[in-house]
Amino acid sequence: MYTKPTEPRSIGGVLDDGLRLWMAAFSRAWPIAIMGQLLLAVPLVMYWLQFGAPAGVQQPMVAMMRGSIGLSLAYMVVSIAAIGFHNAVIAQTDAATKTAGRTIGESLAIGFRLLGRAFLMGILVGLAVAIPVGVLFVILVGAPMMWRVTVGGLAFLALCYAIGKIILAAVILIVEDKGATESLGRSWTMTSGHWWRVATILTVLVIVIVAVFLFVGIIAGIVAATTGSASAISGILVQVISVLGNTLISPLYSAVLISIYYDLKLRKEGADLAGRVNALAV
Repeated sequence: MYTKPTEPRSIGGVLDDGLRLWMAAFSRAWPIAIMGQLLLAVPLVMYWLQFGAPAGVQQPMVAMMRGSIGLSLAYMVVSIAAIGFHNAVIAQTDAATKTAGRTIGESLAIGFRLLGRAFLMGILVGLAVAIPVGVLFVILVGAPMMWRVTVGGLAFLALCYAIGKIILAAVILIVEDKGATESLGRSWTMTSGHWWRVATILTVLVIVIVAVFLFVGIIAGIVAATTGSASAISGILVQVISVLGNTLISPLYSAVLISIYYDLKLRKEGADLAGRVNALAV
């Protein structure tokens, strides 16, 4: 049984809360997560069955895009649909923080109702990254190497900072039922003064995710070596292992972000309350 904290917690406390939320919500979140992962896997499996193993060291997705326009378009369509399932995972994980709870069907309904907003938010973030990067590339294409490395490094740091500021937007869009731009703005405001806290928690989360994917990669490599890397069966088995790994990680990622969101919300509400009390005292 998960109990939502009633006061702000330390960085370790937020991580612990995210883990508890993940365990509490996993039994209802994993079916949604695996549906989204299976949807994404369908075009890749169809590629393996139709064309066999990719030539050389190409990744299956890259090879699919080069070898089949139809499957590439299908992958684009299911990638958009998968956003709805990701939204639903967030909705179902957040439901564990509430007494009433929520059925899987209700979470899926919320996820796909908000798919358009989430897709728009993705486009806005993509343009916000692509346009400055494109401008910098044009400006620096003929510049000395030292300038390119320096400006590129600064641009990377700026990108990391921006990601830390808007990382909660997807959670806010679902939990508060806000629009794309409003969710981005709210995330930017909520993380003000707490960027390092958020960055530290996310760094630990990324380390955990990388460790899981390394383990999944080792298992997939063993499977490929055992069944033959050029066989369609090998590709399908590797894809199944990848689906299971992503199904494990997606609810964990959502749970930690939701825990960060509620922690920052408590801190903001506490600061606002203290400000009102001080104003009344004066």
